[in-house]
Amino acid sequence: MHRSLVTADVMCLMDQIEEAGRTFDAWQHPWTFHDAVCNALDQREKQQFNMIWRAAVNEEHWLLTMTLHQGAVNAEKALSDKFPNLATDVIHLIVNGAAYEWK
Repeated sequence: MHRSLVTADVMCLMDQIEEAGRTFDAWQHPWTFHDAVCNALDQREKQQFNMIWRAAVNEEHWLLTMTLHQGAVNAEKALSDKFPNLATDVIHLIVNGAAYEWK
């Protein structure tokens, strides 16, 4: 597959993930973030989101720090590096949801 087609396909997946993340509004129940986003995605988008989610909840970001805040900073940096096409505000939302896995 041509590189530009691959890039366009990834961007389309990211667009859908970003939209699902941004529409989540149940922050009084942040532990529901993952499932709510997954429910808004098709199978391919869900697979991509789950790759992002696994990177966000990776124990290396959270267990090697003294504070939850530092774990979130580490996770945001890792996601930015691994998924450069994912919007910064959505990375923050994903990490916020992931933090409740470690709280």
